[in-house]
Amino acid sequence: MTIDSELLDQMADEVIDLRPEETATRLLSEQELMDAVARLPPILQAALLLQKRDGYSYKEIARKLKVSERKVESYLTEAKLRLQTLLGVKE
Repeated sequence: MTIDSELLDQMADEVIDLRPEETATRLLSEQELMDAVARLPPILQAALLLQKRDGYSYKEIARKLKVSERKVESYLTEAKLRLQTLLGVKE
C-alpha cells in the first residue's frame, strides 16, 4: 500500500474534522495514521485509497469493486468511523 504525506494530511483532517481546540491537543503522526489504515479490512482500505489517493468517484469505485455506489458510500463511512475509533478521535 502506498500512502504519501499529502494523502495522510488530507485523511487526518477528515478523520478528525478539525476544530481549532482539538488541533492543538491532537496531532496525528503519519505512522499512527498509516498503522490505522493498515488495520482496516481490505475492502475498506481499497475504497478509501481509491477515493483519497487515486481520486476516483463513487461510481468509479463501485465499478472497480463491483458493488453499488450506495455500498461504496457505506464502505467510506465505515472506514472513517473505524479510523476515528482506532485513533481515539472523539466527535
